[in-house]
Amino acid sequence: MEEHPEKAFQWIVGLLRSRDMAFQVTGGLAARSYGSVRPLYDIDIKVPEGSIAALAPFVREHIVHGPTRCKDEAFDIALMTLVYEGQKIDIGGYETARIYDAALGEWVPCGVDLNAYELRKIYGLEVPVMKKSDLIVFKEHLRRPTDIEDIEQIRNAVV
Repeated sequence: MEEHPEKAFQWIVGLLRSRDMAFQVTGGLAARSYGSVRPLYDIDIKVPEGSIAALAPFVREHIVHGPTRCKDEAFDIALMTLVYEGQKIDIGGYETARIYDAALGEWVPCGVDLNAYELRKIYGLEVPVMKKSDLIVFKEHLRRPTDIEDIEQIRNAVV
């Protein structure tokens, strides 16, 4: 569902930075920064849970879901979903977020630590990205087809 990821990413990062909100890029876009080349479905950004509601008034016209607690087969997370110029952006809290470990058959902490990151250049912006080793562990828990693809591509990439 890659529509306008560069424009949407620059917009949301600019907004977060202008409000001094801590954030970290996770998910498929983080995987891309480490060498994955699969299509991007959305932009995943983790923030402190309290920042989600604080951000909502500034993105109101782009909200398509939340802010609320969401639980599906893979995630149990505080979440707000935006669409900016056709590009989906998931703003998720990290403190109480859990992911479903497919191998263990149980919920585990998502493993995001906003203080543990690598600065990576994405769409011309230097941003905090989930550490490569943490991202691989995160994706190994989930084990969805896209996660397995990302892990393989990250491990084989020369970045």
